[in-house]
Amino acid sequence: MGSFKNSIKVRHSSKSLGRLADVRHALQLILGAGDAFAAQVRELIAEPVSDARFEKFLTAWSATDSDSKRAQTLAENKRDALRGLWRTRGVETRVTLQASRCS
Repeated sequence: MGSFKNSIKVRHSSKSLGRLADVRHALQLILGAGDAFAAQVRELIAEPVSDARFEKFLTAWSATDSDSKRAQTLAENKRDALRGLWRTRGVETRVTLQASRCS
């Protein structure tokens, strides 16, 4: 997806209708990428994540090679913040996402 242009410009002129095909093609690429992204999101949402798996993710995500106390504290703070979201919002979010798939 990184190869897509951010925009397409067509100057209004007597020949601008000739570029209509280019614009349609660019729009199809954007719509196709959006559909592919939505499919990936649905697939990831459907993936069950246990508490143990989430803890394993936290450990890998916030791992640090540094022995410094500051680095260790920052990593632990990151884990604590995400763990708090997982516990307080996780159940609510998972229920909401499951309900939205059913409707």
